[in-house]
Amino acid sequence: MSVSAPPPRMWSWEVRGNDGLGATGVTDDQGRAEQRLGDALQAAPAGTTGSVHRIGLHPAKPQYEYGRPVATAEVTEAGVRWL
Repeated sequence: MSVSAPPPRMWSWEVRGNDGLGATGVTDDQGRAEQRLGDALQAAPAGTTGSVHRIGLHPAKPQYEYGRPVATAEVTEAGVRWL
């Protein structure tokens, strides 16, 4: 009997502005996802939001399943504010 390895931990980050979805990405490191989100938001206009979600592969379909956000942020006139 073989024991299967646990699925890899993955995190998705995405930026949303007034015109819809912007920069996105997937990584195996939560800190890297948060850093990339922050970097993308630095270049975005006020009112833009972003989030990082834990994700996994759907057991029967070729798609990701998204969990609740683990980090969220918004761009204000003063800069990026983590919520």
